[in-house]
Amino acid sequence: MSKRQNAAWIWTQDWSSKDQQVARLVCFRKRIQINEHVEKASLKVTADSRYKLFINSKFVQVGPLKGNRQKWYYDQIDITKYLHLGSNTIAIQVLRYPAIHLAGNYSVTRTEMPGLYLNGYIQTVNNVMTIQTDETWKSFNDRQFEIVSEASDFAPMQIYEKRRGEPLLKYWLDADISCEGWHSVRVISNQQVPMILQPQNLYKRTVPFMERRLSHFSTVKKIVNSNQSSDSWRDLLVDDQPLTIGAHQHTIVEISAGSEQTGYLRLNFNHGAGTQVKIIQSEAYVLSQTTVVNGLTIPIKKDREDEVHGHLEGFFDTYFVSGYGTTTHPEKYRPFWFRTFRFIRLEIVTNEQPVTISQFDYESTMYPLVVKSAVKTSDTSLSDIWQLSERTLSHCMHETYEDCPYYEQQQYLMDTRAQILYTYAIAADERLARKAIDDFKCSQNKDGTLNASAPNYEENIIPTFAVYYIWMFYDHMMYFDDQQLLKDNLQTVENILAYAWC
Repeated sequence: MSKRQNAAWIWTQDWSSKDQQVARLVCFRKRIQINEHVEKASLKVTADSRYKLFINSKFVQVGPLKGNRQKWYYDQIDITKYLHLGSNTIAIQVLRYPAIHLAGNYSVTRTEMPGLYLNGYIQTVNNVMTIQTDETWKSFNDRQFEIVSEASDFAPMQIYEKRRGEPLLKYWLDADISCEGWHSVRVISNQQVPMILQPQNLYKRTVPFMERRLSHFSTVKKIVNSNQSSDSWRDLLVDDQPLTIGAHQHTIVEISAGSEQTGYLRLNFNHGAGTQVKIIQSEAYVLSQTTVVNGLTIPIKKDREDEVHGHLEGFFDTYFVSGYGTTTHPEKYRPFWFRTFRFIRLEIVTNEQPVTISQFDYESTMYPLVVKSAVKTSDTSLSDIWQLSERTLSHCMHETYEDCPYYEQQQYLMDTRAQILYTYAIAADERLARKAIDDFKCSQNKDGTLNASAPNYEENIIPTFAVYYIWMFYDHMMYFDDQQLLKDNLQTVENILAYAWC
């Protein structure tokens, strides 16, 4: 057990002024010994800016819930089922965005202070063990990780990566590896912690954790350049049969997930030092002709599945294989943020060594929407519209409603009100709607205007959008008759109306 009575915010000692200016991925690790059967174990976790929690190599949870300048959230996570007798490892990745608007995700609030906070317990038959962030943790600042803007003109997500396999992170999630080359952490004094991050000021998560389930790609759309057959690629994608690409080859293959997906990509490699892997994620096959929309030049979409006359364009990640992977212990690449895609164009350039891909799949993720309504008509074609609408809604719901999961992942007032109404109609679920109402309320400016999208790291005002907040608020009142919500938000409505009359 730690000597500290209370958990503290921690950060890596290996941190410089340059690190403070760019997005960084910092890994934290703690090994614990459990000698009795675990009856219950729970962790309270948050970070600036985002975290992914792993226990004994298993991906447990991601967070914290997106907050704003008034509310910072923590997650309470039941970890009982992930623990076992003997040595256990708690491992956490923290994606730290700098306090620079254009260098980070627009919808992720952050402070000047990077940090990780964890406080919890493990209850066994005869003992209660405290688990908390303190000086006993180890950290590693992965400078082989780089965030690459998705576009030069408008890049609100800042989630795409260029990463090289880091030997010091080799199997770092496993319980039996050492922390050679890692650093001790720095415990941040309470006086240095911003008020919004003080433990007593943190808010508990208000919406459920996102649903995650293992998924496989459905088909190989096109072999552009590969010595491997379409059947060999299919065996890899569907049945996890390893596929080997020889040295000095440039392989390009295009695959389909069957429909638009939001999910965490998972790739495993054996050997193949120096191999470059480019993963292009796309919504559609597009034509060579372009058009201009809102000042942006974009390709024209026609038949989104036409690989003969169209080509794939999209955002991409690049990974450089280190080569330490083996059949029993592969090298793993897991982009930090979930990705949006219908099609993937995989471009692989090998160096002196052949590379074997032993896994390429994804964990789909979305808000756990439970649809309770159904519509049947004599026109059977409408069933396709229903399914399309339901799928569109569910893939635009994560920790907030999203205008689109592919381009922005921002919660806009006008879009959100329509999405909320549809959620009420098919699921009677108000939880994400209540958070949206609160997100916009917290964004209100002194003159009464609201941010057009919230949460947002900086101001984003479209004055007329505030009217949709009033309608959103009215919709909830008519569906759920929550008088307390009315009292809590009435001043926000009055402030909007006061601005409108000025």
